[in-house]
Amino acid sequence: MLKRSIFSDLVEWKNRKKRLPLVLRGVRQCGKTFIVQEFVRTHYKHYAYSNFVEDKRLASAFDGRFDIIATGSLLGVRGYGKQTSIPVGYEEIIDMYPLDFEEFIWANGINDDVIARLRRCAADET
Repeated sequence: MLKRSIFSDLVEWKNRKKRLPLVLRGVRQCGKTFIVQEFVRTHYKHYAYSNFVEDKRLASAFDGRFDIIATGSLLGVRGYGKQTSIPVGYEEIIDMYPLDFEEFIWANGINDDVIARLRRCAADET
């Protein structure tokens, strides 16, 4: 699996006693769906993947019985035609970005010890 910093944010969200539905926003193709699928695969015994764009009837899942994570590059963006939204305060939002430098070097096999040394060297330079 490609290591992403946001994974720890997902774990922190899951460990809260009271969880609001989570909205993971980000640019297209930055790995939102991939990271959520990997997260639920490793942290839940049972899970279901649903595409709310393809099946509008699935919106009834937002009734509080389940942990909900929504992803999308256009969430919160006004689109053409009707706008639908979730009222503010009824969800938690995390923004996801393309790979940062640390994630890039993780992806290239550089381990956390080397990263820690680089951070110490950078701190010594300042």
